[in-house]
Amino acid sequence: MKKSLTELRSRKNITQAEMAEILGILISTYNMYEHGQRKIP
Repeated sequence: MKKSLTELRSRKNITQAEMAEILGILISTYNMYEHGQRKIP
């Protein structure tokens, strides 16, 4: 079953800002990943 980034992040109780910081990317970039506006490298 395919799970979305939003669902996985929510299960861990992590905000987009926290996830972006963990990944070392800008929050705007992470937001684009979650909304399918940018491909994950």
